[in-house]
Amino acid sequence: MNKQWLLLSGILAVGIVALGVFAAYHWSDSPAPITNVSDEMREVANTLHNFMVNRTEGYNSDMHRTASALTGVTDKKNITDILYELYWEHPDGPGVYLVNASGGVVATVPYASMNDVLNNPEIQAITEKSFSNATDLRLEGPIYTQSYGEVLCFVLPVYTADGVYDGYICLGQTPGILADYVFPYSTGSNERYDVWITRPDGTILWHPNSDLIGKNIRTSRLFDEFRKEMLPILENPEGETSYRYRVLGYDTTILEKQAVWKTVMVSDMPSCVVLVNYQYAEPDIVFPENMTTVYLQNVVRSMYQYAGSHSKEQTFAAINDPNGPFTEKGVLTFAYDMNGTVLAHSTLPHMIGEQRLNYLGAYGATHPVVGMISRASQGGGFTHYYASLPYSDNMATFDLSYVLPVDDTWFVGASIPVTDTLFTYNSEFRAELHKNLEYARKYLNEHGKEQTLEELMAPSGVFRTDNVSVFAANYNGTILAASDIFPGSVGENSFSVISYHGGSVGREFVILAKSGGGFTYYDTETGVYLIYIEPVDDTWYMGTGVRIGDSHPSA
Repeated sequence: MNKQWLLLSGILAVGIVALGVFAAYHWSDSPAPITNVSDEMREVANTLHNFMVNRTEGYNSDMHRTASALTGVTDKKNITDILYELYWEHPDGPGVYLVNASGGVVATVPYASMNDVLNNPEIQAITEKSFSNATDLRLEGPIYTQSYGEVLCFVLPVYTADGVYDGYICLGQTPGILADYVFPYSTGSNERYDVWITRPDGTILWHPNSDLIGKNIRTSRLFDEFRKEMLPILENPEGETSYRYRVLGYDTTILEKQAVWKTVMVSDMPSCVVLVNYQYAEPDIVFPENMTTVYLQNVVRSMYQYAGSHSKEQTFAAINDPNGPFTEKGVLTFAYDMNGTVLAHSTLPHMIGEQRLNYLGAYGATHPVVGMISRASQGGGFTHYYASLPYSDNMATFDLSYVLPVDDTWFVGASIPVTDTLFTYNSEFRAELHKNLEYARKYLNEHGKEQTLEELMAPSGVFRTDNVSVFAANYNGTILAASDIFPGSVGENSFSVISYHGGSVGREFVILAKSGGGFTYYDTETGVYLIYIEPVDDTWYMGTGVRIGDSHPSA
Protein backbone atom coordinates (compact mmCIF):
# COMPACT_ATOMS: atom_id res chain seq x y z
CA MET A 1 0.00 0.00 0.00
CA ASN A 2 2.99 2.32 0.41
CA LYS A 3 3.13 2.89 -3.35
CA GLN A 4 -0.44 4.16 -3.21
CA TRP A 5 0.35 6.54 -0.36
CA LEU A 6 3.45 7.81 -2.16
CA LEU A 7 1.72 8.61 -5.41
CA LEU A 8 -1.24 10.27 -3.71
CA SER A 9 1.17 12.53 -1.86
CA GLY A 10 2.38 13.75 -5.24
CA ILE A 11 -0.99 15.18 -6.17
CA LEU A 12 -1.42 16.93 -2.92
CA ALA A 13 1.25 18.84 -2.70
CA VAL A 14 4.35 20.07 -2.04
CA GLY A 15 5.47 22.36 0.52
CA ILE A 16 3.53 21.94 3.68
CA VAL A 17 4.52 25.01 5.63
CA ALA A 18 2.12 24.56 8.51
CA LEU A 19 0.16 21.69 9.98
CA GLY A 20 -2.72 22.21 12.33
CA VAL A 21 -2.37 26.00 12.06
CA PHE A 22 -5.30 27.45 10.15
CA ALA A 23 -5.40 31.08 11.20
CA ALA A 24 -5.53 32.24 7.57
CA TYR A 25 -8.90 30.59 7.05
CA HIS A 26 -12.08 31.07 9.09
CA TRP A 27 -13.45 27.72 10.14
CA SER A 28 -16.89 27.03 11.58
CA ASP A 29 -17.34 27.33 15.34
CA SER A 30 -19.48 24.17 15.26
CA PRO A 31 -17.50 20.92 15.40
CA ALA A 32 -18.08 18.22 12.82
CA PRO A 33 -20.43 15.45 13.93
CA ILE A 34 -18.70 12.31 15.13
CA THR A 35 -19.67 9.04 13.52
CA ASN A 36 -19.12 5.48 14.54
CA VAL A 37 -16.14 4.90 12.28
CA SER A 38 -13.85 1.98 12.95
CA ASP A 39 -10.48 2.28 14.64
CA GLU A 40 -9.01 0.74 11.49
CA MET A 41 -10.36 3.58 9.38
CA ARG A 42 -8.94 6.19 11.76
CA GLU A 43 -5.59 4.40 11.56
CA VAL A 44 -5.70 4.40 7.76
CA ALA A 45 -6.52 8.13 7.76
CA ASN A 46 -3.65 8.90 10.13
CA THR A 47 -1.23 6.77 8.12
CA LEU A 48 -2.25 8.51 4.92
CA HIS A 49 -1.86 11.96 6.47
CA ASN A 50 1.51 11.26 8.09
CA PHE A 51 2.92 9.61 5.00
CA MET A 52 1.93 12.58 2.84
CA VAL A 53 3.56 14.98 5.25
CA ASN A 54 6.84 13.06 5.06
CA ARG A 55 6.75 12.64 1.29
CA THR A 56 5.76 16.21 0.49
CA GLU A 57 8.80 17.47 2.36
CA GLY A 58 10.92 15.69 -0.24
CA TYR A 59 8.68 17.00 -3.02
CA ASN A 60 9.15 20.51 -1.68
CA SER A 61 12.93 20.01 -1.64
CA ASP A 62 12.92 19.16 -5.35
CA MET A 63 11.27 22.48 -6.18
CA HIS A 64 13.66 24.48 -4.01
CA ARG A 65 16.68 22.61 -5.37
CA THR A 66 15.61 23.52 -8.90
CA ALA A 67 15.06 27.18 -8.00
CA SER A 68 18.51 27.30 -6.40
CA ALA A 69 20.13 25.62 -9.41
CA LEU A 70 18.61 28.24 -11.73
CA THR A 71 20.17 31.16 -9.81
CA GLY A 72 22.53 33.02 -12.13
CA VAL A 73 21.98 30.64 -15.08
CA THR A 74 21.32 32.42 -18.38
CA ASP A 75 22.19 29.82 -21.03
CA LYS A 76 18.96 28.45 -22.52
CA LYS A 77 20.26 24.89 -22.86
CA ASN A 78 21.46 24.79 -19.26
CA ILE A 79 18.11 26.15 -18.07
CA THR A 80 16.28 23.50 -20.07
CA ASP A 81 18.48 20.74 -18.64
CA ILE A 82 17.76 21.92 -15.07
CA LEU A 83 14.01 21.99 -15.72
CA TYR A 84 14.14 18.52 -17.23
CA GLU A 85 15.74 17.17 -14.06
CA LEU A 86 12.69 18.35 -12.09
CA TYR A 87 10.31 17.01 -14.73
CA TRP A 88 11.94 13.58 -14.72
CA GLU A 89 11.54 13.45 -10.94
CA HIS A 90 7.77 13.94 -11.45
CA PRO A 91 6.94 12.83 -15.01
CA ASP A 92 3.29 11.99 -14.31
CA GLY A 93 2.32 15.54 -15.13
CA PRO A 94 2.33 17.86 -18.13
CA GLY A 95 5.63 19.63 -17.51
CA VAL A 96 7.68 22.42 -15.97
CA TYR A 97 8.31 25.99 -17.05
CA LEU A 98 10.34 29.04 -16.01
CA VAL A 99 9.01 32.60 -16.26
CA ASN A 100 11.27 35.64 -15.83
CA ALA A 101 10.65 38.66 -13.59
CA SER A 102 8.73 40.52 -16.30
CA GLY A 103 6.44 37.56 -16.98
CA GLY A 104 8.12 36.29 -20.14
CA VAL A 105 8.42 32.55 -20.69
CA VAL A 106 12.08 31.48 -20.60
CA ALA A 107 11.67 27.73 -21.18
CA THR A 108 9.08 24.95 -21.00
CA VAL A 109 9.78 21.21 -20.79
CA PRO A 110 8.63 19.19 -22.57
CA TYR A 111 8.32 21.72 -25.37
CA ALA A 112 4.88 23.43 -25.47
CA SER A 113 3.51 21.12 -22.76
CA MET A 114 2.31 23.95 -20.51
CA ASN A 115 0.96 26.39 -23.12
CA ASP A 116 -2.66 26.09 -21.96
CA VAL A 117 -1.56 26.75 -18.38
CA LEU A 118 0.48 29.78 -19.41
CA ASN A 119 -2.52 31.24 -21.25
CA ASN A 120 -4.71 31.03 -18.15
CA PRO A 121 -5.51 34.43 -16.54
CA GLU A 122 -4.96 33.02 -13.03
CA ILE A 123 -1.39 32.08 -13.99
CA GLN A 124 -0.74 35.27 -15.96
CA ALA A 125 -1.61 37.28 -12.84
CA ILE A 126 1.33 35.81 -10.86
CA THR A 127 3.96 38.46 -10.02
CA GLU A 128 6.57 39.04 -7.34
CA LYS A 129 3.78 40.27 -5.06
CA SER A 130 2.15 36.84 -5.26
CA PHE A 131 4.89 35.45 -3.01
CA SER A 132 5.25 36.53 0.59
CA ASN A 133 8.87 35.32 0.83
CA ALA A 134 11.59 33.34 -0.94
CA THR A 135 10.33 30.01 0.35
CA ASP A 136 6.66 30.65 -0.42
CA LEU A 137 5.30 27.79 -2.53
CA ARG A 138 1.88 28.47 -4.06
CA LEU A 139 -0.80 26.10 -5.30
CA GLU A 140 -2.80 27.35 -8.29
CA GLY A 141 -5.69 25.67 -10.05
CA PRO A 142 -7.09 23.29 -10.92
CA ILE A 143 -6.71 24.76 -14.43
CA TYR A 144 -8.25 23.02 -17.43
CA THR A 145 -5.99 22.12 -20.35
CA GLN A 146 -7.03 20.33 -23.52
CA SER A 147 -4.15 17.87 -23.52
CA TYR A 148 -4.07 16.96 -19.82
CA GLY A 149 -7.43 17.84 -18.32
CA GLU A 150 -7.38 19.60 -14.95
CA VAL A 151 -3.89 20.63 -13.87
CA LEU A 152 -2.67 21.61 -10.41
CA CYS A 153 0.18 24.12 -10.61
CA PHE A 154 2.83 24.45 -7.91
CA VAL A 155 4.82 27.65 -8.28
CA LEU A 156 7.95 28.81 -6.46
CA PRO A 157 9.89 32.08 -6.87
CA VAL A 158 13.43 32.22 -8.22
CA TYR A 159 15.90 34.86 -7.01
CA THR A 160 19.27 36.16 -8.14
CA ALA A 161 22.39 35.68 -6.02
CA ASP A 162 21.72 39.19 -4.69
CA GLY A 163 18.22 38.27 -3.59
CA VAL A 164 16.39 40.06 -6.39
CA TYR A 165 13.19 38.47 -7.71
CA ASP A 166 14.00 36.75 -11.02
CA GLY A 167 10.71 35.03 -11.88
CA TYR A 168 9.26 31.69 -10.86
CA ILE A 169 9.14 28.01 -11.77
CA CYS A 170 5.94 26.02 -12.15
CA LEU A 171 5.50 22.27 -11.87
CA GLY A 172 2.25 20.99 -13.37
CA GLN A 173 0.58 17.91 -11.94
CA THR A 174 -2.49 16.27 -13.46
CA PRO A 175 -4.27 14.51 -10.58
CA GLY A 176 -6.56 12.63 -12.92
CA ILE A 177 -3.77 10.53 -14.39
CA LEU A 178 -2.96 9.14 -10.95
CA ALA A 179 -6.38 7.53 -10.71
CA ASP A 180 -5.00 4.16 -11.80
CA TYR A 181 -2.47 4.11 -8.97
CA VAL A 182 -4.17 5.54 -5.95
CA PHE A 183 -7.72 4.92 -4.79
CA PRO A 184 -10.32 3.44 -4.68
CA TYR A 185 -8.72 0.79 -2.47
CA SER A 186 -10.72 -2.31 -1.63
CA THR A 187 -10.69 -3.71 1.89
CA GLY A 188 -12.48 -6.87 0.80
CA SER A 189 -16.02 -8.05 1.59
CA ASN A 190 -17.48 -5.41 -0.74
CA GLU A 191 -16.07 -2.62 1.41
CA ARG A 192 -14.21 0.29 -0.10
CA TYR A 193 -11.90 3.17 0.77
CA ASP A 194 -11.84 6.22 -1.49
CA VAL A 195 -9.84 9.39 -1.09
CA TRP A 196 -10.75 12.82 -2.37
CA ILE A 197 -9.21 16.24 -1.74
CA THR A 198 -11.00 19.56 -1.55
CA ARG A 199 -10.38 23.16 -0.63
CA PRO A 200 -12.61 24.72 2.03
CA ASP A 201 -14.16 26.86 -0.72
CA GLY A 202 -15.55 23.61 -2.14
CA THR A 203 -13.23 23.17 -5.14
CA ILE A 204 -12.38 19.49 -5.62
CA LEU A 205 -8.67 19.06 -6.34
CA TRP A 206 -8.76 15.28 -6.59
CA HIS A 207 -11.43 12.62 -6.87
CA PRO A 208 -11.32 9.02 -8.13
CA ASN A 209 -14.07 10.07 -10.55
CA SER A 210 -12.15 12.52 -12.76
CA ASP A 211 -15.46 14.10 -13.86
CA LEU A 212 -15.66 15.75 -10.42
CA ILE A 213 -12.16 17.29 -10.40
CA GLY A 214 -12.54 21.06 -10.60
CA LYS A 215 -16.21 20.96 -9.63
CA ASN A 216 -17.34 22.90 -6.54
CA ILE A 217 -19.32 21.23 -3.78
CA ARG A 218 -20.78 24.56 -2.69
CA THR A 219 -22.07 25.61 -6.11
CA SER A 220 -22.28 22.66 -8.55
CA ARG A 221 -25.76 21.22 -9.06
CA LEU A 222 -24.18 17.73 -8.88
CA PHE A 223 -24.13 18.21 -5.10
CA ASP A 224 -27.49 19.93 -4.62
CA GLU A 225 -29.07 16.86 -3.04
CA PHE A 226 -26.12 16.13 -0.75
CA ARG A 227 -24.53 19.53 -0.04
CA LYS A 228 -25.86 20.01 3.49
CA GLU A 229 -24.47 16.64 4.58
CA MET A 230 -21.04 17.42 3.09
CA LEU A 231 -20.63 20.95 4.46
CA PRO A 232 -18.99 19.83 7.77
CA ILE A 233 -16.00 18.64 5.70
CA LEU A 234 -15.59 22.13 4.25
CA GLU A 235 -16.18 23.96 7.52
CA ASN A 236 -13.89 22.04 9.91
CA PRO A 237 -10.13 21.42 9.67
CA GLU A 238 -10.59 17.79 10.70
CA GLY A 239 -13.30 15.48 11.86
CA GLU A 240 -15.60 12.56 11.15
CA THR A 241 -19.02 12.57 9.56
CA SER A 242 -21.34 10.60 7.30
CA TYR A 243 -22.98 11.70 4.09
CA ARG A 244 -24.79 10.29 1.08
CA TYR A 245 -23.54 10.38 -2.47
CA ARG A 246 -23.57 8.40 -5.68
CA VAL A 247 -21.33 5.40 -6.22
CA LEU A 248 -18.19 7.26 -7.26
CA GLY A 249 -20.50 9.59 -9.16
CA TYR A 250 -20.68 7.15 -12.08
CA ASP A 251 -24.31 6.09 -11.72
CA THR A 252 -27.50 6.95 -9.89
CA THR A 253 -27.04 4.51 -6.97
CA ILE A 254 -26.83 6.46 -3.71
CA LEU A 255 -24.85 5.10 -0.78
CA GLU A 256 -24.24 6.13 2.81
CA LYS A 257 -20.55 6.95 3.26
CA GLN A 258 -18.41 7.53 6.35
CA ALA A 259 -15.69 10.14 6.14
CA VAL A 260 -12.60 10.97 8.19
CA TRP A 261 -10.57 14.00 7.12
CA LYS A 262 -7.56 16.04 8.10
CA THR A 263 -6.24 19.29 6.67
CA VAL A 264 -2.77 20.20 5.50
CA MET A 265 -1.53 23.63 4.45
CA VAL A 266 0.02 24.38 1.09
CA SER A 267 1.37 27.90 1.46
CA ASP A 268 -1.60 29.74 3.05
CA MET A 269 -4.22 27.49 1.46
CA PRO A 270 -5.69 24.58 3.43
CA SER A 271 -6.51 21.34 1.60
CA CYS A 272 -8.80 18.75 3.19
CA VAL A 273 -7.81 15.12 2.60
CA VAL A 274 -10.96 13.02 2.94
CA LEU A 275 -10.88 9.25 3.51
CA VAL A 276 -14.24 7.66 2.71
CA ASN A 277 -15.46 4.16 3.60
CA TYR A 278 -18.63 2.44 2.40
CA GLN A 279 -20.09 -0.87 1.33
CA TYR A 280 -21.23 -1.47 -2.21
CA ALA A 281 -22.82 -4.06 -4.45
CA GLU A 282 -20.82 -5.47 -7.34
CA PRO A 283 -22.13 -3.76 -10.49
CA ASP A 284 -23.63 -5.87 -13.23
CA ILE A 285 -21.68 -5.60 -16.48
CA VAL A 286 -24.05 -5.78 -19.43
CA PHE A 287 -22.53 -6.55 -22.81
CA PRO A 288 -24.38 -5.95 -26.09
CA GLU A 289 -25.55 -8.93 -28.07
CA ASN A 290 -24.09 -7.48 -31.26
CA MET A 291 -20.54 -6.09 -31.13
CA THR A 292 -19.80 -5.37 -34.77
CA THR A 293 -18.71 -1.97 -36.05
CA VAL A 294 -21.55 -2.06 -38.59
CA TYR A 295 -24.07 -2.47 -35.80
CA LEU A 296 -22.55 0.44 -33.87
CA GLN A 297 -22.62 2.65 -36.97
CA ASN A 298 -26.25 1.76 -37.63
CA VAL A 299 -27.28 2.75 -34.10
CA VAL A 300 -25.64 6.16 -34.46
CA ARG A 301 -26.95 6.70 -38.00
CA SER A 302 -30.48 6.08 -36.74
CA MET A 303 -29.88 8.72 -34.05
CA TYR A 304 -28.52 11.11 -36.67
CA GLN A 305 -31.54 10.59 -38.92
CA TYR A 306 -33.88 11.06 -35.96
CA ALA A 307 -32.15 14.35 -35.11
CA GLY A 308 -32.61 15.51 -38.68
CA SER A 309 -36.37 15.08 -38.56
CA HIS A 310 -37.04 16.02 -34.93
CA SER A 311 -36.19 18.93 -32.65
CA LYS A 312 -33.20 18.91 -30.33
CA GLU A 313 -35.46 18.48 -27.33
CA GLN A 314 -37.20 15.48 -28.88
CA THR A 315 -33.85 13.90 -29.81
CA PHE A 316 -32.45 14.38 -26.31
CA ALA A 317 -35.61 12.95 -24.76
CA ALA A 318 -35.40 9.90 -27.03
CA ILE A 319 -31.78 9.25 -26.04
CA ASN A 320 -32.55 9.67 -22.33
CA ASP A 321 -35.65 7.47 -22.44
CA PRO A 322 -34.77 4.00 -21.03
CA ASN A 323 -37.55 2.60 -23.22
CA GLY A 324 -36.80 4.85 -26.16
CA PRO A 325 -35.99 4.04 -29.81
CA PHE A 326 -32.23 3.91 -29.23
CA THR A 327 -32.19 1.76 -26.12
CA GLU A 328 -30.18 -1.37 -26.82
CA LYS A 329 -28.75 -3.87 -24.35
CA GLY A 330 -25.18 -2.92 -23.42
CA VAL A 331 -25.08 0.09 -25.77
CA LEU A 332 -24.31 3.52 -24.34
CA THR A 333 -25.91 6.37 -26.34
CA PHE A 334 -25.29 10.08 -25.92
CA ALA A 335 -25.21 13.60 -27.34
CA TYR A 336 -22.61 16.28 -26.59
CA ASP A 337 -21.96 19.79 -27.74
CA MET A 338 -18.57 20.70 -29.17
CA ASN A 339 -17.47 22.05 -25.77
CA GLY A 340 -17.94 18.64 -24.13
CA THR A 341 -21.22 19.43 -22.35
CA VAL A 342 -23.58 16.49 -21.96
CA LEU A 343 -26.83 17.13 -23.83
CA ALA A 344 -28.27 13.63 -23.40
CA HIS A 345 -26.98 10.35 -21.97
CA SER A 346 -28.58 6.94 -21.64
CA THR A 347 -26.80 5.98 -18.38
CA LEU A 348 -25.67 9.26 -16.78
CA PRO A 349 -28.79 11.45 -16.58
CA HIS A 350 -27.40 13.38 -13.61
CA MET A 351 -24.50 14.57 -15.79
CA ILE A 352 -26.74 16.34 -18.33
CA GLY A 353 -25.64 19.97 -18.52
CA GLU A 354 -22.18 19.17 -17.14
CA GLN A 355 -18.94 19.41 -19.08
CA ARG A 356 -16.98 16.12 -19.26
CA LEU A 357 -13.72 17.18 -20.90
CA ASN A 358 -11.77 15.93 -17.89
CA TYR A 359 -13.19 12.38 -17.98
CA LEU A 360 -10.33 9.88 -18.13
CA GLY A 361 -10.04 6.30 -19.30
CA ALA A 362 -8.12 3.52 -17.57
CA TYR A 363 -4.63 4.55 -18.70
CA GLY A 364 -5.25 8.28 -18.39
CA ALA A 365 -4.71 8.49 -22.16
CA THR A 366 -6.48 10.75 -24.65
CA HIS A 367 -9.57 12.04 -22.86
CA PRO A 368 -12.47 10.08 -24.41
CA VAL A 369 -14.83 13.05 -24.80
CA VAL A 370 -12.04 15.22 -26.22
CA GLY A 371 -11.35 12.45 -28.75
CA MET A 372 -15.03 12.30 -29.69
CA ILE A 373 -15.13 16.06 -30.25
CA SER A 374 -12.05 15.86 -32.45
CA ARG A 375 -13.56 13.04 -34.52
CA ALA A 376 -16.94 14.79 -34.80
CA SER A 377 -15.28 18.02 -35.95
CA GLN A 378 -13.69 16.01 -38.77
CA GLY A 379 -17.05 14.74 -39.99
CA GLY A 380 -17.46 11.78 -37.64
CA GLY A 381 -15.89 8.39 -37.15
CA PHE A 382 -14.55 5.96 -34.58
CA THR A 383 -12.61 6.58 -31.39
CA HIS A 384 -11.65 4.13 -28.67
CA TYR A 385 -10.45 3.99 -25.08
CA TYR A 386 -10.15 1.72 -22.04
CA ALA A 387 -12.96 2.36 -19.57
CA SER A 388 -11.98 1.37 -16.03
CA LEU A 389 -14.50 -0.55 -13.96
CA PRO A 390 -15.26 0.72 -10.45
CA TYR A 391 -14.50 -1.72 -7.61
CA SER A 392 -12.16 -3.88 -9.64
CA ASP A 393 -8.45 -4.61 -9.51
CA ASN A 394 -7.33 -2.70 -12.62
CA MET A 395 -10.06 -4.18 -14.80
CA ALA A 396 -11.42 -2.36 -17.83
CA THR A 397 -13.47 -2.77 -20.98
CA PHE A 398 -11.97 -1.69 -24.28
CA ASP A 399 -14.71 0.55 -25.67
CA LEU A 400 -15.32 1.69 -29.22
CA SER A 401 -17.34 4.83 -29.92
CA TYR A 402 -18.80 6.09 -33.17
CA VAL A 403 -19.92 9.72 -33.50
CA LEU A 404 -21.61 11.84 -36.15
CA PRO A 405 -22.01 15.65 -36.06
CA VAL A 406 -25.61 16.85 -36.38
CA ASP A 407 -24.29 20.33 -37.14
CA ASP A 408 -21.20 22.32 -36.19
CA THR A 409 -22.36 22.71 -32.57
CA TRP A 410 -23.28 19.17 -31.40
CA PHE A 411 -23.03 15.48 -32.21
CA VAL A 412 -24.63 12.14 -31.39
CA GLY A 413 -22.81 8.91 -30.67
CA ALA A 414 -22.79 5.46 -29.10
CA SER A 415 -20.24 3.20 -27.42
CA ILE A 416 -19.91 -0.56 -27.04
CA PRO A 417 -17.22 -2.80 -25.55
CA VAL A 418 -14.97 -4.39 -28.15
CA THR A 419 -15.54 -7.89 -26.75
CA ASP A 420 -17.26 -9.47 -23.77
CA THR A 421 -13.83 -10.02 -22.22
CA LEU A 422 -12.57 -7.80 -19.42
CA PHE A 423 -9.00 -6.53 -19.68
CA THR A 424 -6.46 -6.13 -16.90
CA TYR A 425 -4.56 -2.92 -17.46
CA ASN A 426 -1.02 -2.42 -16.21
CA SER A 427 -0.52 1.15 -15.00
CA GLU A 428 3.24 0.60 -14.80
CA PHE A 429 3.36 0.80 -18.60
CA ARG A 430 3.06 4.59 -18.29
CA ALA A 431 6.20 4.78 -16.19
CA GLU A 432 8.01 2.46 -18.59
CA LEU A 433 7.18 4.71 -21.55
CA HIS A 434 8.18 7.82 -19.63
CA LYS A 435 11.54 6.24 -18.81
CA ASN A 436 12.11 5.27 -22.44
CA LEU A 437 11.73 8.84 -23.65
CA GLU A 438 13.67 10.21 -20.68
CA TYR A 439 16.59 8.04 -21.79
CA ALA A 440 16.12 9.11 -25.43
CA ARG A 441 16.11 12.78 -24.44
CA LYS A 442 19.30 12.42 -22.39
CA TYR A 443 20.93 10.56 -25.29
CA LEU A 444 19.86 13.38 -27.62
CA ASN A 445 21.39 16.01 -25.35
CA GLU A 446 24.69 14.15 -25.30
CA HIS A 447 24.97 12.88 -28.88
CA GLY A 448 22.84 15.19 -31.00
CA LYS A 449 19.94 14.60 -33.36
CA GLU A 450 21.68 12.67 -36.17
CA GLN A 451 23.33 10.07 -33.94
CA THR A 452 20.17 9.70 -31.87
CA LEU A 453 18.04 8.96 -34.93
CA GLU A 454 20.59 6.38 -36.09
CA GLU A 455 20.48 4.68 -32.70
CA LEU A 456 16.67 4.67 -32.72
CA MET A 457 16.79 2.70 -35.97
CA ALA A 458 19.42 0.19 -34.84
CA PRO A 459 17.76 -3.28 -34.55
CA SER A 460 19.68 -4.00 -31.37
CA GLY A 461 19.96 -0.37 -30.26
CA VAL A 462 19.84 0.87 -26.70
CA PHE A 463 16.21 1.99 -27.10
CA ARG A 464 14.84 -1.44 -28.02
CA THR A 465 13.36 -3.79 -25.44
CA ASP A 466 11.19 -6.85 -25.84
CA ASN A 467 8.03 -4.79 -25.64
CA VAL A 468 8.95 -1.13 -26.18
CA SER A 469 10.67 0.89 -28.90
CA VAL A 470 11.10 4.57 -29.83
CA PHE A 471 10.22 6.30 -33.10
CA ALA A 472 10.42 9.88 -34.41
CA ALA A 473 8.83 12.08 -37.08
CA ASN A 474 8.68 15.77 -37.96
CA TYR A 475 5.58 17.95 -37.97
CA ASN A 476 5.19 17.54 -41.73
CA GLY A 477 4.70 13.83 -41.10
CA THR A 478 8.09 12.70 -42.42
CA ILE A 479 9.34 9.61 -40.58
CA LEU A 480 12.77 10.24 -39.05
CA ALA A 481 13.03 6.90 -37.23
CA ALA A 482 10.60 4.00 -37.68
CA SER A 483 9.93 1.09 -35.33
CA ASP A 484 7.91 -2.10 -35.08
CA ILE A 485 5.12 -0.04 -33.53
CA PHE A 486 5.24 2.82 -36.04
CA PRO A 487 6.02 1.10 -39.37
CA GLY A 488 7.45 2.68 -42.48
CA SER A 489 10.76 3.79 -43.90
CA VAL A 490 12.79 6.88 -43.08
CA GLY A 491 11.70 9.65 -45.40
CA GLU A 492 8.18 8.32 -45.94
CA ASN A 493 5.18 10.36 -44.85
CA SER A 494 3.51 9.02 -41.71
CA PHE A 495 0.18 10.64 -42.57
CA SER A 496 -0.50 7.61 -44.72
CA VAL A 497 -0.34 5.30 -41.68
CA ILE A 498 -3.97 4.38 -40.95
CA SER A 499 -5.29 2.80 -37.76
CA TYR A 500 -7.53 -0.25 -37.71
CA HIS A 501 -10.60 1.98 -37.57
CA GLY A 502 -9.54 4.46 -40.23
CA GLY A 503 -7.79 7.21 -38.28
CA SER A 504 -4.73 9.02 -39.65
CA VAL A 505 -2.28 8.01 -36.94
CA GLY A 506 0.57 10.22 -38.13
CA ARG A 507 -1.65 13.31 -38.13
CA GLU A 508 -3.00 12.50 -34.66
CA PHE A 509 0.54 12.13 -33.30
CA VAL A 510 1.55 15.50 -34.75
CA ILE A 511 -1.53 17.19 -33.29
CA LEU A 512 -0.73 15.67 -29.89
CA ALA A 513 2.94 16.72 -30.13
CA LYS A 514 2.06 20.30 -31.05
CA SER A 515 -0.23 20.53 -28.02
CA GLY A 516 2.59 19.42 -25.69
CA GLY A 517 2.48 15.63 -26.00
CA GLY A 518 0.87 12.96 -23.86
CA PHE A 519 -0.66 9.48 -24.03
CA THR A 520 -2.94 8.07 -26.70
CA TYR A 521 -3.88 4.74 -28.30
CA TYR A 522 -2.95 3.24 -31.66
CA ASP A 523 -5.04 0.27 -32.81
CA THR A 524 -3.58 -1.97 -35.53
CA GLU A 525 -4.77 -5.17 -37.16
CA THR A 526 -2.72 -7.18 -34.68
CA GLY A 527 -3.38 -5.28 -31.47
CA VAL A 528 -3.73 -2.07 -29.49
CA TYR A 529 -0.78 0.02 -28.30
CA LEU A 530 -0.47 2.62 -25.57
CA ILE A 531 1.55 5.46 -27.11
CA TYR A 532 3.43 8.30 -25.43
CA ILE A 533 4.36 11.32 -27.59
CA GLU A 534 6.78 14.05 -26.52
CA PRO A 535 7.76 17.07 -28.66
CA VAL A 536 11.48 17.81 -28.96
CA ASP A 537 11.03 21.32 -30.37
CA ASP A 538 8.73 23.08 -32.82
CA THR A 539 9.77 20.85 -35.72
CA TRP A 540 9.81 17.20 -34.58
CA TYR A 541 8.79 14.74 -31.88
CA MET A 542 9.71 11.35 -30.45
CA GLY A 543 7.26 8.65 -29.46
CA THR A 544 7.24 5.27 -27.81
CA GLY A 545 4.64 2.60 -27.22
CA VAL A 546 3.79 -0.74 -25.71
CA ARG A 547 1.28 -3.39 -26.74
CA ILE A 548 -1.65 -3.54 -24.31
CA GLY A 549 -4.35 -5.54 -26.09
CA ASP A 550 -5.15 -7.61 -29.13
CA SER A 551 -8.92 -7.66 -29.60
CA HIS A 552 -11.18 -5.89 -32.07
CA PRO A 553 -14.84 -6.04 -32.91
CA SER A 554 -15.57 -7.92 -36.09
CA ALA A 555 -16.42 -5.94 -39.20
